[in-house]
Amino acid sequence: MAWIARLSHVFHELRLIYSAQDASSAGARRFLEKHYSLIKELNPGLPFYVRPFDAVREPYLTARLHDGNYVTRELTGLEADSVLGQLRELTETAQPLDSTARRRQLADII
Repeated sequence: MAWIARLSHVFHELRLIYSAQDASSAGARRFLEKHYSLIKELNPGLPFYVRPFDAVREPYLTARLHDGNYVTRELTGLEADSVLGQLRELTETAQPLDSTARRRQLADII
């Protein structure tokens, strides 16, 4: 799972919106339990916003790319590992940050 360490090289931020109670968000909640701590450990400077919102019936993952565009994946009914697979797919299809942008991002952390 070395690709997880690349998340901060590819994205400016991640957002996971889900329902705290709805069955369609069960996989998203399980994903957070299983994988969130590793993602944050390997990408401490990457903002990863997690928002439980009961009005949401269809959970989704949104990533903001380095060019300012957003990419969204629906997570309705997926298992935790499938949610992780969606994140991996986003990571593999996105272009990494250029070296100048990466240095700026690291300077913000320090």
